[in-house]
Amino acid sequence: MLFLIDRIGATIAGVKPAELLNLPREYNCSSISWENCKDCILRNSNIKLKVIDKYKGRRHVLFYHEESLNHVLEQEETIDLLIELGYPVNYTLEEYLDYLIARLNSDEFPHEIGIFLGYPLKDVKGYLGKSNLRLIYSNGWQVYGSAHVSQRRFESFKEARYKVKRYLNTLLENRLQTN
Repeated sequence: MLFLIDRIGATIAGVKPAELLNLPREYNCSSISWENCKDCILRNSNIKLKVIDKYKGRRHVLFYHEESLNHVLEQEETIDLLIELGYPVNYTLEEYLDYLIARLNSDEFPHEIGIFLGYPLKDVKGYLGKSNLRLIYSNGWQVYGSAHVSQRRFESFKEARYKVKRYLNTLLENRLQTN
């Protein structure tokens, strides 16, 4: 379970709107079953999830922080791009998530998922060929144009994961000391 919490830590903190993980279908969180692990995460955080069964033997899970994801997706420029890519004209978080999942289950990978994952819109547009910014470097994702915003975003994700992990370790240490 610690591995899973570490991977979605920035999403738990609300800094990263979503995280897509590819887990073995028989994934268990230590000795806890997937269902119990999932229930624990959902019960003790602001996280929601969608299970996407795409590949045999694997379980794709989109973990998302509803408030954070909604904030990212409801931006006018973001909605305009997503509508251009076939998303519904009238925005609702649920309909956009359903459309993304349908695209994840199709044969063509939805590269706009970067928006859902919290990548800067300029970088997603650059990757999709929808801007004239040039590729600067790759660090977690491909960065187009000025690196400042992208690097700051990447560092905020990293720092949030670290803080959640540190908080969880402190809780576990305190629990062990009281037993």
